[in-house]
Amino acid sequence: MAKSSADKQLGIVRSAAVISLGLVALAGSIAASLFRRMTAPAGSTTPAPQISKLVMDEWEADLARLNLPTRGEVEAMQHQLAELEAQIDQLVQHTSQPKAGD
Repeated sequence: MAKSSADKQLGIVRSAAVISLGLVALAGSIAASLFRRMTAPAGSTTPAPQISKLVMDEWEADLARLNLPTRGEVEAMQHQLAELEAQIDQLVQHTSQPKAGD
């Protein structure tokens, strides 16, 4: 019974990590799409011009003031979630392997 309970708990943690990663990726995609719409000229099919580093730094400072994550922080979180998912998979494989004495 304890093994089954541990498997369920690991499954819940893994699912939460995957869902979180999906939500972060979705939020990043929506933000990028919104940004492109805001910077593209009306009725234009050409891509928007590149944004200067000064403007990007100012936007990141605004996000920090609003206590919102910056693009770098989101990317770091995605990387951490991917590492956690790999560790969870290793734990699941380790716990699901039969012991030599069994």
